[in-house]
Amino acid sequence: MKQTRPPRSIYPAQNRHMRRRTRVLAGLVAVLCFGGLLARLFTLQILDPSGYANRAAAQQLRDTTLPAARGEIYSADGVTLAASKTCWTIRASPRELADELVQPAAKALSEILDIDYDATLQKLSKRTSNDCLLRRRVDADLADAVRAWCTQNNAQGIQILQDTKRVYPQGNFMGCLLGFTDVDNQGLWGLELQYDAQLTGRNGTILTAKNAWGYDMPTHYSTLQDAVPGNDITLTIRADIQHYLESALSAAVAEHHVAARAVGIVMEVDTGAILAMSTKPDYDPNDPRTIVDETIRQQVNALSGEERSKALQTAQQAQWRNKAISDLYEPGSVFKLITCAAALDTGAVTRNSRFVCAGKINVAGTNFRCANGHIHGSETLAQGLAVSCNPCFIQVGARLGKQNFCDYFAAFGLRAATGIDLPGEIKRSEYYTADRMGPVELASCSFGQSSKVSYLQMITAVCAVVNGGKLESALAGLDEAARATSLETVSQLWTLPSYLFYMVGVERLIAFALQICLSYLVYRAVRYHRRGFFLAAMGIHFAVDALGALLKDAVPIPALEAILAAIVIVTAVFTVRLYRGETEKATSD
Repeated sequence: MKQTRPPRSIYPAQNRHMRRRTRVLAGLVAVLCFGGLLARLFTLQILDPSGYANRAAAQQLRDTTLPAARGEIYSADGVTLAASKTCWTIRASPRELADELVQPAAKALSEILDIDYDATLQKLSKRTSNDCLLRRRVDADLADAVRAWCTQNNAQGIQILQDTKRVYPQGNFMGCLLGFTDVDNQGLWGLELQYDAQLTGRNGTILTAKNAWGYDMPTHYSTLQDAVPGNDITLTIRADIQHYLESALSAAVAEHHVAARAVGIVMEVDTGAILAMSTKPDYDPNDPRTIVDETIRQQVNALSGEERSKALQTAQQAQWRNKAISDLYEPGSVFKLITCAAALDTGAVTRNSRFVCAGKINVAGTNFRCANGHIHGSETLAQGLAVSCNPCFIQVGARLGKQNFCDYFAAFGLRAATGIDLPGEIKRSEYYTADRMGPVELASCSFGQSSKVSYLQMITAVCAVVNGGKLESALAGLDEAARATSLETVSQLWTLPSYLFYMVGVERLIAFALQICLSYLVYRAVRYHRRGFFLAAMGIHFAVDALGALLKDAVPIPALEAILAAIVIVTAVFTVRLYRGETEKATSD
């Protein structure tokens, strides 16, 4: 008789092992099922949270830029030197223009705007085009004429957009200082370039809904973001002093037939503030590309082709160049002030030291003459300075010595740039160092020859002679608004790190972590049919939503971060405790 084997008993240890394997398998299945979903959620919420929103906005919205007015520039005595004027830009959307109006519109707009008819007709004939430029920056009369024709003919697709343009109310005044802007109102030269970031405002935007063909939808939906004008700046320049300086320079240029342009600078000796600065002839910043010098303009116009283009560019660059800060020159007799101050400061001479002027002096075989052949005889330092005697200062330089001379040359700021807030300042001057300076070089440098410095370096050094030895930094612009903005930024630095973390990733990471915890609670609720898990998950979810809505605008960013972090911690602890409790219960079973 065949015996049957009794059924094998299942021991508790084996039962626990099978349950463990079942849980591992269930976990792997959950990872495979939900891993892709979690990865996608991570991508959408953290790596690319605004991707779909941007794509939808690009397809559904049309944005029209509202140009911001550029900040104005004022002189220290309140004269407006640069301002922004409202104008209009005419554009067209050819696909919105009726077929029968293409030729009439090209004819009418070319006449009103004074533009080429054939080019206009070609632009309007591109029936698939959504945008083309007809003319920039027209005045109110032309814009009204275009608007009237469109209204009269019921023409759709002709856009009259508000714009701004830079104007200089004083005309040909301070051209080399103010500079000018390009067609997009960006600074290209002078103070307009130096303070471009402060003067430039933030453009506004009008968002309107569009359909699949790119036309505006017949709805009233629109969102307006107002334009923010740029900051105004006030210069150290006084317009009244500037007018006197420019008038004197223009008269001197005409009287003495100056070919290389004349330079003048007026500086406040105690502060280094530039009260006036001019290079004549210069240009009108309202029309910077027109050559002011009639002779040069005729020479350029006589050329043609590439040669004319190069000559015109060279002439414009020379006209725009601020000679006061960009060119070097041999200062001549004005440099005797520096030699005198250095010699007195070192004790090499005193004001009563005596020197002899025989009309000329020989140094190492090289003859140097006194200006205009004068013979001053015996004279003190003060007398030699008063009559600007070359032999006197050659002897002063010899007593000073080449090492002291070179040290004081550097101490007066004559080697490097002054750091003025104007673009285009030359970086360094041309000078001798002590190891390269012989007696002849020392002699010629002592009365302002052989070394080359900029006009601004020279006046800065002279101011240091007369203000008690303080070498001030030259300054042309006082940007009050920008300074206020900078101070406000500094006062808020303590919130910057938390703000950056919050905006970049903290909120999204917290939201992602909460979603994982809440998903786990829902999973436990479904698996074990525990209503408490589900209610806890939903309660935490609604609590987080409510806190986000109530506190986001009312609570400072660091405090909101702390609240959200506390919610995550509590949720995590709650989840772990529930998991441990269920695990212990399942094990005991």
